[in-house]
Parts: sequence; structure tokens; C-alpha cells
Amino acid sequence: MVVGAALCRHQFRDAAAPAGPPAARQPRYGAPVRRRHRGPGLPGDGVGPRPPRPVLSGRLVPASRGAGPGAHPVPLGEPAQHAVVRRFPGVRVEAVAEPRRQRRLPRPVRVGRCRRRRVVRAVAVARTGPRQRSRFDRLPGLPWPAARRDPRRPCRSGATGTTGGTGVVAGGRGAVNAQVDVLVVGAGPTGLATALQAHEHGATVRIVERRPDPFRPSRAMVMHSRTLESLRPLGVTAGLLDRGDRTPRAELHLGTRRVSAQLAETALRDTAFPHLTMLRQMDVEDVLTEALRTRGVEVERGTEFAALREDATAVYATLRAENGSEETPCRFVAACDGPDSTGRRLAGIGWAGGPYREQVVLADAELDGDLTPGVMHVVAARPGLVFLFALGEGATWRLLATRPWRRDGAPFGQPGGPVPLAEVQRILDTAGLGVTVRRLAWSAQVGLQHRLAHAFRRGRLFLAGDAAHSHSPAAAQGMNTGILDGLNLGWKLAFARRPGPHATLLDSYEQERRPAAWQVLALTHLVFFAEASTSRLPALLRGTVIPLLAPLFPVLLKEPHLMAQVVRLLSQRWVRYRTSPLSVQGRPGGPGPRPGDRLPDEDVVCEGQAVRLHELTASPGIHLLVARDGPALDGTPLGEHVTVHRISSWAGTGLLAARPDGHAGFRCGAGDIRALSGWLDLVAAR
Repeated sequence: MVVGAALCRHQFRDAAAPAGPPAARQPRYGAPVRRRHRGPGLPGDGVGPRPPRPVLSGRLVPASRGAGPGAHPVPLGEPAQHAVVRRFPGVRVEAVAEPRRQRRLPRPVRVGRCRRRRVVRAVAVARTGPRQRSRFDRLPGLPWPAARRDPRRPCRSGATGTTGGTGVVAGGRGAVNAQVDVLVVGAGPTGLATALQAHEHGATVRIVERRPDPFRPSRAMVMHSRTLESLRPLGVTAGLLDRGDRTPRAELHLGTRRVSAQLAETALRDTAFPHLTMLRQMDVEDVLTEALRTRGVEVERGTEFAALREDATAVYATLRAENGSEETPCRFVAACDGPDSTGRRLAGIGWAGGPYREQVVLADAELDGDLTPGVMHVVAARPGLVFLFALGEGATWRLLATRPWRRDGAPFGQPGGPVPLAEVQRILDTAGLGVTVRRLAWSAQVGLQHRLAHAFRRGRLFLAGDAAHSHSPAAAQGMNTGILDGLNLGWKLAFARRPGPHATLLDSYEQERRPAAWQVLALTHLVFFAEASTSRLPALLRGTVIPLLAPLFPVLLKEPHLMAQVVRLLSQRWVRYRTSPLSVQGRPGGPGPRPGDRLPDEDVVCEGQAVRLHELTASPGIHLLVARDGPALDGTPLGEHVTVHRISSWAGTGLLAARPDGHAGFRCGAGDIRALSGWLDLVAAR
């Protein structure tokens, strides 16, 4: 049984289809419609008879593909209104069947042509089934006819017409929305996290990626505890931890001495993840992509973000794919498209900083020699640090080393040409590891830079991840910082889709994340100078001083509090937004941290049960944590994404509002309902 159909606003190249009318003749908002009928066309379209032209018919669409580009879900229960013609030269029509089924469109779709009065005449629309009828209707405020599918057979609540993909929602009555709330450009960890966060907070999302296939091999190899905490409400941490190594061990090669280090448990008591997690970027992308797919959002690969224009109500992005180009309207664009960002270039945002004099060599190889298997090896060599991870994708070992920069034409941050096997062997010999390269599966050289965008927002376009800041791989900050960007941005774009002015909410993204990115950039710059600089001082430290201090390392590494401070520094638990306009202190005092600070994980009692605080807040949305004698909020309108918890182990009458990204947003020492309501309005939560 066919459960959905979509008329998608999508241009495509077709030799049989004529070129569309010029831009001046395209239908536009506010154009008049003459409500009279001449000929066998649509009643009220104001256009006389005209020979129709088939655009696309008889197309088989696998259910697993969804409705394809241009069709997006809207909340269940809204009428399914489909624009027949939104832009020329053509429309894309697809039928979406139940899982593992396909069905051919029973009738062709024919469209008319633009006339001088900027009206469009549609002649026929394919029916989707014997119990579903097709008729035409005008969308409010639109000058052209539209079809509305009104299914007579109800579907079960929550049912969808596909097993995944951007497409039709058929719970009760299916719907297709021509304008999405958030267009995410780039399907790396940052873009995937942004899309997932926005979707979980009520936004309709579309995510496009220029590359036809996911980029492999991985470049990032570590996920920190703060990132896992922030992803936990999205329900993906279990899948990430299943693929990662939560008990990593390392061997430090300090001259002729080897020192073992345990990087698993540390003395961090306010987190559920007191460890470093060895996790490849490939696995992160797979888990987040699957999470989006199960929610009906499919990554549109092979689709390039090419142009942008904006008006007072929307932004219009031009997307190019193999079958043509389209201009899609959306409320916001999140440009997560890497250091060579098209979004940043189109927005005219400056890119301050410069290149490093060193570059990174990456390689997957099989090695013969005396290497402890399953352990990360770190060599402090005079030319620079050398890392060997037991996480290779094409072979057992992944090599990461530095050397002086060599021009190869590749953009900074992107893998360049391969590195010869002899060069990889020379790097390992210089490090003194005593191993031989038996097989080189893959290698690349990557130029590095340290840069920060002048702004993270320009109108309705936002920058996140490497598009906003680019730094060295030192301290494993790149992927983690990008994900935290996306989790900060995603919920704000989702809440800002509601009517009303949201300048404070949208501006807060740059006000919060740009200072944090600057601090991370300073941290990685310092660490990279110590790890890889060819200057005299760092080379002397690596090659002479550190080997001399090798006997002290076993004692230092066994000190749990020292290791805890290292993990705390690397995981960015120190990031706080106290000066943000969204960090509001009501009446003095109140439970929990100051507004803007990270919400720590601790033991609390809620509804008579002992529970960890992060377990209590492990769901999307805002969480109101009310003290034992705090106010009753039963009659207060809070919003669909607000959850209330009464913490009986917290004395007093205060309350704390935790944001979706795990930071405290509002706190008051007494039950100030008016101040709470003002903060909820500030963040557009209701």
C-alpha cells in the first residue's frame, strides 16, 4: 500500500524538458491571481488552455531513498499541501512506498508554463492510491495552485512512509514542507551533530554534503568526556562507546626508556565519562548518520552548496547535484563545510591567522618490530612527536607525525598527495622505534593552519566547526570543538524557528562559541609548538630534557589527580558562558552552578529515587531543576521542550534551568516565576 507521495521542488537536467522561463517570469510571493476559468485547466487559475508537457512520470523510487531532495517532514497532524510548481524548468515527482516496496506512478504529472501575469497552470497530478484523491488548493499567501493530498485511510500514530531519508511523514496525514528550518552544509561530525540537535528540538532539517561518499580514512581519533556528556541527551553515546576504546593505554618512548600510562579512570567524580575515549572520526560519523536516518533525515551526498541570497524572512541556497540545481528556501543555514568553507566565502567573512611551518604525515601501515599491540605509542623525538595508534582503517597501525611543510597544492586541512614508503620508514627510524614498514596501505600529507573567522554569523548563515576555526591536531581538539559548536547552535536554530524576534538568542551563538574557539586555538597553538616546532628550544626539550626526566614520569602518571587535571583541560570542561545574554541570575542564590557554567554530574534524589543528575537530564530540551520547597509549576506555560524535575535533595525554594547543551541558563534563589517566564521567552522555548 502506498502511504505517501511527494511533489518536490527540484530542478533536474532532462534532454526532453525545455529550458524554463526567465527569472522575471517565475512565480513569486504576492503576485495576483485572476480567479476565473477558461478551458479544461484548474478552476480559478486565470490561464486559458495550453498544451501540457510531461515533466516526469513512470519513475520507480526505492522506499529506502525517501522522497529525495526537496521533500521534508513537518510535524504530524498538519495538512499535507504540496506545491505543484515552485520553480522551473521542472518538478520532481516521486512515490514513496512502505519498507522494501516500490510502486510506479500511475499517471504522468503535467505542468503548464508561466504567463505574463506570473501565474502557473497545473493540469494533472498522479493519484497515490484508490482511497486517496488528488485535488488542487491554494496555499495561503502563494499565487500559484497547489495540490493537497487528503488521505482517507488513517495511519497509526508515528508511522512514516519510509524507513529513512528526507521525505514524507505519513502519521495520520502525510505532509511535505517546501521550506525547511535548518539547512546544514557538510556531513562531518560538526554538521551531523548540528542537524541532530536541531531535529531533536523540533526543527525540520536538511543536510547536504559535497562529497559523494564519506571521507576516509579518519583524521580525528579521540573523543573527550565533555563531548560525550553533551551528546548524551541525543541518545548516541552508547553507540559511540561501543565502537571506542574506553580503557586506552599508552607507552611513552623517552630515549631508551619506555613508560606505561593508563588513560582509563581518572579522579573525575562529576562526570559519567572520567576517561579519554579512543574513537575514530569514521565511527562518530557512522553513529550520528544512523541516528539521523532513524529519525527520517538522510544525508544528501553529492550535493554542493553553490550560492546564497537572503531576504527578511528566509535564506535561499542554491544546491547543485548531478541531476541539476535547485534553489531551496530555509530559515537558517549552518555552514559546517570545513576550512575551505563555501559558506564563509559567500558570506564575506574574514579568515584571520596563518599557516604553520610544519605539516602532518598520516599513514596506515603494517609494522614489524617490538611494538606492544593494542597500545598507543608516543615518541618524543628531536624532529617532533611521533604517534602510533592501534586504530588504523586500512592496516593495524595509524601513524601521525610532523615534518617541515612541503608544498603539494592541497588546501590546508585537507589530505594532499601520498607519502612514499621510504619517507615513512625514515620518520620511524628517526624516532628510534626499531620497526620496519611491511605494507603501506594509505598515506597523505596535510598542511596545517591556525585561523579564526572574524564572525560566526552573517544574517541567517552561521559558521561551525572547521569553517569557523582551524587549528592543529594537537591535544585532539578539532572534532570535539566542532561537535560542541554544533550542539550549541542546533537547539538555538530550532527554537528560533518560532515567530517573533530572536536576535538575542541567535547572537548568543557567536558570543559564546567564538571566545571558546579562541581559547582552544591558543591551547592547541601552545601544545603544537611543544610537540612539533623545529625551533631550538622545543627541539632541545623533546630530544634532551624529557629523556633525562624519564625516571620521574612513572611517579607522575600514577597520580590520579594530576591525570584528572590533564583530562579536565583537554575535555574543555572549563568552557563557560557567564557573560552570555542567555545566562540570567534571578533572585540571589539558588541551587547548582552559576548561569553559564557547565552542569556537573552529581548524586541527587528525585521523586524518592537516588539518581545521577546527568542521567536525569539525558533527554533533549530544557530541564527545570526545582529545589525541594520550590514553586509548583503545574499551571505555568513552559513549552513542549521543557521538563520539570523536583530535586528533593536540594534544600530551599530556588530553581535552575539547564540548557540543551548542558550549561546552566537561569538560576534564582526563590521561586521567581515571572523571571523564569522571561528567560523561557528569551530563549524562545515557548
